Amino acid sequence: MFTNILVPTDGTENSRNALDRAITVADAFDATVHLLSVAPSRGGEQKQDQLRSDPDDAADEAIRDASERLDREGIDYVTSVPEGEPEEEILAYADANPIDLIVMGTHGRTGLDRVLLGSVAEKTVRNAHVPVMTVPPADEQSSLQNR
Repeated sequence: MFTNILVPTDGTENSRNALDRAITVADAFDATVHLLSVAPSRGGEQKQDQLRSDPDDAADEAIRDASERLDREGIDYVTSVPEGEPEEEILAYADANPIDLIVMGTHGRTGLDRVLLGSVAEKTVRNAHVPVMTVPPADEQSSLQNR
Protein backbone atom coordinates (compact mmCIF):
# COMPACT_ATOMS: atom_id res chain seq x y z
CA MET A 1 0.00 0.00 0.00
CA PHE A 2 2.77 2.46 0.94
CA THR A 3 6.13 2.25 -0.78
CA ASN A 4 7.42 5.82 -0.36
CA ILE A 5 6.78 7.84 2.79
CA LEU A 6 7.75 11.50 3.07
CA VAL A 7 8.77 12.67 6.55
CA PRO A 8 9.48 16.41 6.86
CA THR A 9 11.77 17.02 9.83
CA ASP A 10 13.03 20.07 11.64
CA GLY A 11 14.78 18.17 14.42
CA THR A 12 12.14 18.94 17.06
CA GLU A 13 10.57 16.40 19.38
CA ASN A 14 7.38 16.67 17.32
CA SER A 15 9.16 15.65 14.14
CA ARG A 16 10.92 12.81 16.00
CA ASN A 17 7.48 11.56 17.13
CA ALA A 18 6.36 11.65 13.49
CA LEU A 19 9.46 9.72 12.47
CA ASP A 20 8.56 7.06 15.05
CA ARG A 21 5.16 6.62 13.37
CA ALA A 22 6.70 6.64 9.90
CA ILE A 23 9.14 3.91 10.96
CA THR A 24 6.23 1.76 12.09
CA VAL A 25 4.48 2.19 8.74
CA ALA A 26 7.67 1.79 6.69
CA ASP A 27 8.56 -1.39 8.55
CA ALA A 28 5.07 -2.86 8.01
CA PHE A 29 5.08 -2.12 4.27
CA ASP A 30 8.83 -2.39 3.56
CA ALA A 31 8.67 1.24 2.40
CA THR A 32 11.40 3.78 1.74
CA VAL A 33 11.36 6.91 3.91
CA HIS A 34 12.08 10.22 2.23
CA LEU A 35 13.53 12.62 4.80
CA LEU A 36 13.08 16.29 4.00
CA SER A 37 14.39 19.21 6.02
CA VAL A 38 13.83 22.67 4.59
CA ALA A 39 16.50 25.33 5.03
CA PRO A 40 14.95 28.80 5.20
CA SER A 41 15.21 30.85 2.04
CA ARG A 42 17.97 33.45 2.03
CA GLY A 43 15.59 36.01 0.46
CA GLY A 44 14.98 37.86 3.73
CA GLU A 45 18.49 37.22 4.98
CA GLN A 46 19.43 38.59 8.38
CA LYS A 47 22.95 39.36 9.49
CA GLN A 48 24.66 36.14 10.52
CA ASP A 49 25.51 37.49 13.97
CA GLN A 50 21.77 37.97 14.63
CA LEU A 51 21.07 34.29 14.07
CA ARG A 52 21.54 31.81 16.91
CA SER A 53 22.67 29.17 14.47
CA ASP A 54 23.06 28.71 10.76
CA PRO A 55 19.69 27.53 9.35
CA ASP A 56 21.47 25.27 6.85
CA ASP A 57 23.32 23.60 9.72
CA ALA A 58 20.05 23.07 11.60
CA ALA A 59 18.44 21.44 8.55
CA ASP A 60 21.50 19.25 7.98
CA GLU A 61 21.56 18.24 11.66
CA ALA A 62 17.85 17.31 11.57
CA ILE A 63 18.51 15.07 8.55
CA ARG A 64 21.61 13.55 10.15
CA ASP A 65 19.76 12.69 13.38
CA ALA A 66 16.80 11.16 11.52
CA SER A 67 19.13 9.24 9.19
CA GLU A 68 20.99 7.73 12.14
CA ARG A 69 17.68 6.55 13.59
CA LEU A 70 16.64 4.96 10.28
CA ASP A 71 20.04 3.28 9.99
CA ARG A 72 19.57 1.73 13.45
CA GLU A 73 16.08 0.53 12.48
CA GLY A 74 17.24 -0.90 9.13
CA ILE A 75 14.83 1.27 7.10
CA ASP A 76 15.77 2.36 3.56
CA TYR A 77 15.76 6.13 3.11
CA VAL A 78 16.74 9.05 0.92
CA THR A 79 17.36 12.62 2.04
CA SER A 80 16.78 16.10 0.70
CA VAL A 81 17.55 19.56 2.11
CA PRO A 82 15.95 22.13 -0.20
CA GLU A 83 15.89 25.85 0.48
CA GLY A 84 12.56 27.67 0.68
CA GLU A 85 9.28 27.77 2.54
CA PRO A 86 8.52 24.49 4.34
CA GLU A 87 4.93 23.96 3.14
CA GLU A 88 5.87 24.78 -0.46
CA GLU A 89 8.91 22.49 -0.45
CA ILE A 90 7.00 19.61 1.19
CA LEU A 91 4.25 19.79 -1.44
CA ALA A 92 6.73 20.20 -4.31
CA TYR A 93 8.73 17.17 -3.15
CA ALA A 94 5.58 15.06 -2.80
CA ASP A 95 4.49 16.05 -6.31
CA ALA A 96 7.91 15.45 -7.89
CA ASN A 97 8.46 12.02 -6.29
CA PRO A 98 6.37 8.84 -6.02
CA ILE A 99 5.21 9.65 -2.48
CA ASP A 100 2.29 7.57 -1.14
CA LEU A 101 2.02 9.12 2.33
CA ILE A 102 3.29 12.16 4.21
CA VAL A 103 3.87 11.72 7.95
CA MET A 104 4.52 14.91 9.88
CA GLY A 105 4.37 16.29 13.38
CA THR A 106 2.16 19.12 14.51
CA HIS A 107 3.13 21.77 17.02
CA GLY A 108 -0.21 21.69 18.78
CA ARG A 109 -0.91 25.39 18.38
CA THR A 110 -4.52 26.42 18.66
CA GLY A 111 -6.58 29.56 18.42
CA LEU A 112 -4.89 32.85 17.64
CA ASP A 113 -1.36 31.37 17.60
CA ARG A 114 -2.35 29.02 14.76
CA VAL A 115 -4.13 31.78 12.83
CA LEU A 116 -1.27 34.26 13.14
CA LEU A 117 1.60 31.86 12.62
CA GLY A 118 -0.11 29.55 10.17
CA SER A 119 0.49 25.84 10.30
CA VAL A 120 2.78 23.97 7.97
CA ALA A 121 0.93 20.75 8.77
CA GLU A 122 -2.47 22.34 8.17
CA LYS A 123 -1.38 23.81 4.83
CA THR A 124 0.09 20.47 3.83
CA VAL A 125 -3.09 18.59 4.74
CA ARG A 126 -5.21 21.04 2.76
CA ASN A 127 -3.04 21.04 -0.36
CA ALA A 128 -1.37 17.63 -0.63
CA HIS A 129 -2.42 15.21 -3.35
CA VAL A 130 -1.57 12.20 -1.14
CA PRO A 131 -2.73 11.19 2.34
CA VAL A 132 -1.15 13.07 5.25
CA MET A 133 -0.78 11.50 8.69
CA THR A 134 -0.34 14.18 11.35
CA VAL A 135 1.19 13.24 14.68
CA PRO A 136 0.36 15.51 17.62
CA PRO A 137 2.90 16.37 20.34
CA ALA A 138 3.52 13.60 22.88
CA ASP A 139 1.58 15.38 25.63
CA GLU A 140 -1.48 15.63 23.37
CA GLN A 141 -1.16 11.96 22.39
CA SER A 142 -1.29 10.83 26.00
CA SER A 143 -4.30 13.04 26.79
CA LEU A 144 -6.13 11.64 23.74
CA GLN A 145 -5.39 8.08 24.86
CA ASN A 146 -6.79 8.81 28.33
CA ARG A 147 -10.20 9.86 26.99
